[in-house]
Amino acid sequence: MKTYRKIAARPESMGRLNQKLVLDQIRINGSTSRAEIARKTGLSKPSVSRAVDILLRKKLVLREDSPKDRGRIGRKPEILKFNTKAAYFGSIDIGGTKITFGLGDLSGELLEECHIGNPRNWDKIVKIIPEEIKKILKNANISQKKLRGIAIAAQGVVNIDKGTVGSSPNINGPEGYPLREKLRKNLPVSIWIENDVNLAAIGEFWKEQEKYR
Repeated sequence: MKTYRKIAARPESMGRLNQKLVLDQIRINGSTSRAEIARKTGLSKPSVSRAVDILLRKKLVLREDSPKDRGRIGRKPEILKFNTKAAYFGSIDIGGTKITFGLGDLSGELLEECHIGNPRNWDKIVKIIPEEIKKILKNANISQKKLRGIAIAAQGVVNIDKGTVGSSPNINGPEGYPLREKLRKNLPVSIWIENDVNLAAIGEFWKEQEKYR
């Protein structure tokens, strides 16, 4: 007969999970209160408060005044909202004839976009990417320190773990080109590389998920 042993979660793991649950509630609802978060998540009020305090320190969550409470005497109820401008992410679509760059905030809003011709050589592409990322950050008046990651869609075979790209009919370069490793020399942020078809499918999936939130 099979027996199962309960494994207690580490406090730090539980803390991160609680922060995610709380942040998701704030993001989905637009603005909410600690009491409402506790009610919807089933977390205890102390657990919610600890998670909220950490998210406030990280500036992922902001406090705001409710319009109906302005001018009210006494302690005002705390309203929390998701800070969509806490961080930014870049996107790069390396197509057959052009490369498309995008910059978005945490809400998924596209803030900047530009297109350039594809030089069809991986070494040249590696040189171009950091320059174009800096340009769109400057155009959006955003500090490079607030750029937290870049997602890259590439044609052909992509090794996600190693960050390498295989041969492509449109781009010259060796098999297993270390794209992520080379980009990190000038872009010290998280870089995800995925096949363009797979990444498009993932994007469509998340767009559909958002409709039902």
